[in-house]
Amino acid sequence: MVGVQSLEGEHFLELRTVDSTSWLVHDVRGRGVGIAMRSAVLGLAFDHLGAMAAVTSARTDNAASLGVSRHLGYRDNGVSLSASGAGPVQLVHMRLTADDWQATSGRWQVTVRGLAACLPWFGITS
Repeated sequence: MVGVQSLEGEHFLELRTVDSTSWLVHDVRGRGVGIAMRSAVLGLAFDHLGAMAAVTSARTDNAASLGVSRHLGYRDNGVSLSASGAGPVQLVHMRLTADDWQATSGRWQVTVRGLAACLPWFGITS
């Protein structure tokens, strides 16, 4: 195992927005694994589930995470403070629209198998 990639969409059918988070073990960082992981879940969200936007955030000092997001076409979407064990930290929020994904997704080959059986878990019935 080299890391974790998650995708969630609270009130997805209404908002058509997903949020992704990821973490990689140190030894595989900088090799394109993070880009591959994120592009896989974005391909699922945009190309197969009908998402209209994807959001993510990272601490201002997490250049690698912000770099993955920018590489995939996310755009800055504000800054906020978040509590941490060491005090407040600044988060950069980013957003990627379906149109921006479609404009750049030719770079990513994402194949999804077995989705039809899972669609009800997403609240999608057709």
